[in-house]
Amino acid sequence: MLSSNEMKIEDFIIIWLDENMNEHNEYYRDSIIQLRTIVNSLKTFNDNNQCIDFLTGVINKNVFLILSNTLTKMLVPLINGISHLDSIYIFSNAVLEHQQSIKSWENIQGTYNNISNLVKKLSIDVKQSENDLTPINMISASSNESLDEISCSFMYSQLLNKILISIEYDEKAKTKFINYLHNSYADNEQELVATKQFEKGYKNYSAAWWYTKESFIYAVLNAALRIPNVDIIVNMSFFIKDLHEQIKEVYMQKKETENLTLYRGQGMSIIDLENLKNCQDGLFSFNCFFLSTSRDRDISFLFADSARQKSNTVGILFTIEIDPSISTVPYASLKDISYYSKKQNAEEEILFSMHTVYRIGHIKQIDNNFWAVNLILTNDNDVQLKLLTARAREELGGVDKNHALVPLLLKMGEFKKAEEVAFTLIQSTSELNLNDTMHYSFYLGQVKYVVGDYSTAFSYFEKAISIAENCFSSNHSALALFYNRIGLCYDSTDNHSAALLYYEKALNIQENNLISNHPHLAATYMNTALAYVSMGNYTKALSFYEKAKSIQEEILPPIHPDLATCYNNISKIYCSMGQYKAALSFSEKVRHIREKSLPSNHYSLSTCYDQIALIYEKNGRIFNSTFVL
Repeated sequence: MLSSNEMKIEDFIIIWLDENMNEHNEYYRDSIIQLRTIVNSLKTFNDNNQCIDFLTGVINKNVFLILSNTLTKMLVPLINGISHLDSIYIFSNAVLEHQQSIKSWENIQGTYNNISNLVKKLSIDVKQSENDLTPINMISASSNESLDEISCSFMYSQLLNKILISIEYDEKAKTKFINYLHNSYADNEQELVATKQFEKGYKNYSAAWWYTKESFIYAVLNAALRIPNVDIIVNMSFFIKDLHEQIKEVYMQKKETENLTLYRGQGMSIIDLENLKNCQDGLFSFNCFFLSTSRDRDISFLFADSARQKSNTVGILFTIEIDPSISTVPYASLKDISYYSKKQNAEEEILFSMHTVYRIGHIKQIDNNFWAVNLILTNDNDVQLKLLTARAREELGGVDKNHALVPLLLKMGEFKKAEEVAFTLIQSTSELNLNDTMHYSFYLGQVKYVVGDYSTAFSYFEKAISIAENCFSSNHSALALFYNRIGLCYDSTDNHSAALLYYEKALNIQENNLISNHPHLAATYMNTALAYVSMGNYTKALSFYEKAKSIQEEILPPIHPDLATCYNNISKIYCSMGQYKAALSFSEKVRHIREKSLPSNHYSLSTCYDQIALIYEKNGRIFNSTFVL
């Protein structure tokens, strides 16, 4: 098994099977050291069965397998077709046998009789795989204000980037990251040396210099997004901000005046290619913090061409068009600021900063398993992007950037990290800064509420309310939010009368200070209705659901998931009241929304069909089997 450190730090692992393997032998020990300069995670075996068991059990990592010549013919047919097996290398000092059969096997990259040549080839292949693993996000041109499952993922990743570069970091942030690296590379002497150099010399060089020099920086940062691992992302956020600021500075100093064309070559799954075709003219982003591109089309072409040699993969040559007169996204040439800037024939790499979004332009097949895709850089005035960003911020409750990270982590389901960040922030907040203490107490209450620790949630919510009641007027919007959350806590502990008292307090503030169709009002009406449902007062519950429905139908797109939730709750009430015709009418609305906005195998569709079946059953009719998944 991999150690927990190895599991989380990188995307790749090297497995080396040799019947004579002995890590105490000088030859094998030196070879392992060289291989670990490429990939930190490395496992050695001298037993076939143990190796195969380990290989088939690897999760979330691509495997590069080294085999001795004598084991190849027997083993390769057994492991061909394993999806996470990236490449196989035959390594032996002996005369290589059965060369013809080797050439016909899938994933065989070559045969080698010295470690130096093998290391060179592995280094190239790992870089190619890192390139191909860069995940992508896309949204069709028709997606606007409605945040479905796909656009939520897209927009939350964009917001995370923006939030991370808005936070002020101190020396503690770097120390925390260094400790994380020491723990992760505990048994890799060379990487520990590099980590110590990074620790002692970080301020002596620029962030771009370190990003291009130390492979662990690049590997860890990009692996964190691919897995994804929010823990690593937050730990590295000080570095992310430093590199972003440097790219931004270079961009402002050397801003282009003429249109610019850049290229990027990488592999893409056939499924992603089909999704890309269906999203033509839509929004597109590479899900990485810093995107590497080149002015040299030939170099990018080689990356794309190499990628298409793998099974179930197509090569994509992206052409990125930039109009500097309208583009505001920072990018910079690394020619003068990277570790390799003073070396001869250094590639002129162009690095884009975070949250870069493009429009999908022309898509054309140029050869077998080879496609060309045009991307056009967006700007701050892109209407669709502005609408989605605004909607995503509303989903977070409209909090300012200084307090946005914790609610975003909660939305992303990262409850443990949200708690850790909120607790760290509240510990570092001055006792005199009551506003921050109030916000972070509230977020800690949110975390505890979500995980079901209601008693602790009560204490945090009460602290936030106490500060707000002492610092703000009695009709402040923050109080309405806090009253709502503590009301939910009471509801969850079956104290529905107490919950209603707090919902009433929230409504007194909101109805007197918000416009009549404000989404916060709809949310409080929904909460109030739920409390009445729990108390068995369906008439009261229905009246509040109707108020929420009126607002949501006015302000939300017709297939918004919140509308489906409201309709579903109303359907259940009518069903409980024996009004099956009305119940069915609302359940059909739910079905319409979810079939339009969700994948066909989504769990919410199944529950919707179950509800329709229940209505037919209670009404004494046979359910139409066409609704069954």
